[in-house]
Amino acid sequence: EPDPGQTFWTRPIGVKDVKKDDLIRYKRTGESEWITGEVGIRAGKSTSRFKNWWNIRNVQTGHQQPEDLEQLGELEKITVEEVSDNVEEVETYAVNVPYWRYHEKECRKAIKEELEKFDGFNVYEEVPDDGQKALGCRFVLTEKFKDDKKITKARLCIRGDQEDTGSIRTDSPTVKKSNIKLLLTVAATEGWDVKTSDVTAAFLQSVPIEREVLVKPPKEKRVPGMLWKLKRTAYGLVDASRGFYLSFSGKLAEFGCEKSLLDPAMFLFFGKKVNKDDEVKVPLGLAVTHVDDMLHAGGVKFDKDVIEQIKETFKFGTEEQYKFRYVGLNVKQEVRRICVDQNHYINSLEEPDMKNVKHLDAESKLDENGQTEFRSAVAKLSTIAYTSRPDFCFEVKAMSSKYGNATKSDLRKVQRKIILVKADSDSVMIYPKMNNIEDWVLVGHGDAGIKSMPDKMTSVGGRVILLCNRSTGAAAILSWQSKKLRRKVTSSLAGECYSMIGVIGELVYTKAVIAQIYGQRIQEVPCVVVTDCKNLEEAIKSTSLVDDPWLDPDVAVIKEALENGTITKVKRVRGEDMLVNCLTNVRGIREGSTCCLELRILQGS
Repeated sequence: EPDPGQTFWTRPIGVKDVKKDDLIRYKRTGESEWITGEVGIRAGKSTSRFKNWWNIRNVQTGHQQPEDLEQLGELEKITVEEVSDNVEEVETYAVNVPYWRYHEKECRKAIKEELEKFDGFNVYEEVPDDGQKALGCRFVLTEKFKDDKKITKARLCIRGDQEDTGSIRTDSPTVKKSNIKLLLTVAATEGWDVKTSDVTAAFLQSVPIEREVLVKPPKEKRVPGMLWKLKRTAYGLVDASRGFYLSFSGKLAEFGCEKSLLDPAMFLFFGKKVNKDDEVKVPLGLAVTHVDDMLHAGGVKFDKDVIEQIKETFKFGTEEQYKFRYVGLNVKQEVRRICVDQNHYINSLEEPDMKNVKHLDAESKLDENGQTEFRSAVAKLSTIAYTSRPDFCFEVKAMSSKYGNATKSDLRKVQRKIILVKADSDSVMIYPKMNNIEDWVLVGHGDAGIKSMPDKMTSVGGRVILLCNRSTGAAAILSWQSKKLRRKVTSSLAGECYSMIGVIGELVYTKAVIAQIYGQRIQEVPCVVVTDCKNLEEAIKSTSLVDDPWLDPDVAVIKEALENGTITKVKRVRGEDMLVNCLTNVRGIREGSTCCLELRILQGS
């Protein structure tokens, strides 16, 4: 039993996932009793036929003996956690159920429930089998462990890979990351409660299918001489996600929402008819979607006219508010601000296993398994860097350039970075109340790292877009990027110029999205572009052409943006004060420079 103030949860693991000091529980083959034990050292060499033998100390009796984990009937890892006084955060894991277990009671029940959904949502009709071409289907079962309770779910998937998909439209919009952060900023500003809801069996609630799709029914519903003719898209078809998007977005429009012209997965509610040229718009609610997950915020009218109506039309699962998780982000609503982090994901990161490469020299290239482990670790860091931790984006960008050619030294760097990130896992991004629109300023920082990638040839451009309040000092980071410049540059002027054009484009987009929410009065919000390049500042102010003819059109674009009011001004700061140095070169990170520190402060300010 856990100690007072502690709780625990379990999840199935494979033999290869077992590590020294793990707390596990297991059943021997043919036995029903669970044994809880602590994993000690190996009982056999990792390269011998006894590699799956481990010394296990029974925590009830204290007795230690070797066990062949490969021969166990069931094996689970136990994780013990401290119980917090705050709302409990429950981790959910899912694993596929092997086919040979489908006869078990829980599996048969899950299959029956899935078939009832196909009937309940009127997904198909039976037609005679006259030898037509028909797609196959199969069940996919998963087990989820939540609150120490096993939940088995089944999904009937159509063999869409057997269909000719060349002419089928498959595009299905999902919300842009920056607009999730914009929704949180607007919600904090308007004082709305932020909520998340998910649709159950979403793909079965799609629009009617426009082509004939015949399916061989599963054996549980098979009738001799009959096939299924689908009425709706279903799981497994290439356009299943699109079918649900068309159905869901169509109903949101029917209930009074306006689909954003700049993000088709973003929906605005005003409670009345508005025009795009209206000077003042008063939003009553916003919603964004990522497949079947909806994030929404609004007032009483929005909840009544839209959310309640959509929930009567579609079958929903859970609805959460105040503290929840949405597309990998932990969202916590507080007074006058909303906090976002990925700390659950950061804490779950595992360091690369260096044992398999300990015999290699530092600069020796990893084998295929090592390359796979390197890519996996970098991909996880990338997910964090581009979602909630912009302060180490460039490091991840540099690491990703080593895909396929990573060395032991590169793997060691990734290991160290994971250790550092986990040691700083309490980082949060804060989206504060922005108060009066008249005090808003859009600020874009742009920078370029010339030949800053490990190959000493590739240059990187970085940018951060912020919505600021010049009276209160509040700031919200809406988007950021660290990306290879799409063309080769030979000077800092060229790189900085190209990067600034990207900043201007992102400012224009962000301002247009906000204008859709609040009306054309947003056009009065100043747009400031920040650079640390003196040569670029002088080129913009000068009436003369630059020395490089290739740059003249780019400089002209920036000049025109200033002249027509697209941007209000270009401001130059000292190099050490450039906010995005850590997105473009390693120097800004190594120095622990002001820019990197300020970016971290902005994340939590």
